Amino acid sequence: MKTTNFVAIDFETMTGALTSACAIGLVKVINGNIQQSYYSLINPIPDDNKYLNTSVHGITLEMVSEAPTFAQLFPVLESFIGSLPIVCHNRGADINIMHRCMDYYGLKGIDTANNYCTFEMTGQSLTACCAKFGISMGVHHNALDDAMACAKVFLACQGDIVATTFKVVFLLTYLKLTVSCKCNVATSKVFLHMPLEIVTTHPLETVVFNLVNNFDDFSLFHS
Repeated sequence: MKTTNFVAIDFETMTGALTSACAIGLVKVINGNIQQSYYSLINPIPDDNKYLNTSVHGITLEMVSEAPTFAQLFPVLESFIGSLPIVCHNRGADINIMHRCMDYYGLKGIDTANNYCTFEMTGQSLTACCAKFGISMGVHHNALDDAMACAKVFLACQGDIVATTFKVVFLLTYLKLTVSCKCNVATSKVFLHMPLEIVTTHPLETVVFNLVNNFDDFSLFHS
């Protein structure tokens, strides 16, 4: 059974300590559609590590000095996630960061046990997954961009392939497919419905071949 309602999350940390969350991105998906996103810097829990991850994500101590703490953000996170499952790319990092920060402040209310890991599902890095499914990566190690990419990879792993940067033309004549296609003018989204066997036997680059038209989002999903 598909999981089409979820919240994808990504943390960035200031140091190697899992308690040093310095940014979080969340993307809410309802019925397979991205509905809402949230991003915030976090004033991290201090630790004794001298090496900072600034070279990875670009976040400095000065940038987070006036940011809310995890405890101050927690009511927002709890409300945003609600009872939805959490999706992340490497639960060993993101879920543990959530655990450690909640434990540090003595917080409860988010069910971190209800989660899915796209890294465990694919065995590939987030960058490799995005390349495989034709998903825009955005800025890697920007927490919101990574959460957005993770949400789309999770949909793609279930057969709902969402790509946001390229325009599309379908090789329907070449593949001799019988499909239905509709366009949502209000959202500039195109939905192509095709049988599962086509999705699994033809890589995305075969079905989506060239750059035409100017759609903001393109969704490919199977029956």
